Amino acid sequence: MNQQLEERRSVLIEKLGVFFEKEHHLAPVAARIFSLIILSGKKGVTFEELVCRLKAGESTVSTHLESLQLHNKIEYFTLVGDRKRYFIVNKDLMLNSLDELQKQWTEQKSLFQEVLSFKKECMAEDESGEENFDLQFQKNFIAYADDILQSISKLKSKIK
Repeated sequence: MNQQLEERRSVLIEKLGVFFEKEHHLAPVAARIFSLIILSGKKGVTFEELVCRLKAGESTVSTHLESLQLHNKIEYFTLVGDRKRYFIVNKDLMLNSLDELQKQWTEQKSLFQEVLSFKKECMAEDESGEENFDLQFQKNFIAYADDILQSISKLKSKIK
């Protein structure tokens, strides 16, 4: 890999690492390991490469590799005649993440539908004729949630 691509990879490993620390609550070294594995693609990354590239201790890398495997973020394969393990992103990770996202949005949509229903009942009970609630926000959110759920379903079908 040429020097320019190598520099871009290093910057991207750091950016992804910070993202995974914040958004997925990974430890800093685990986040960098995961980032490096993502950027290595199907060929995988060996333990030795991780130690060397990240300038981290062997026990630290080993501990975080075990954690990432335990949380189904990565897996490994071996090659015939080669004692090394090659770490790659778990093939099911994206589908599992989308399933979780779909579950969260379905729960939020359901909650907002319940709020909307409650507000409508309150307004029906109110004999003054005043509209005590603005229902548009709940209606807009439910429509937005429907769009997101539909998009997630499309993406899942493309991945499969």
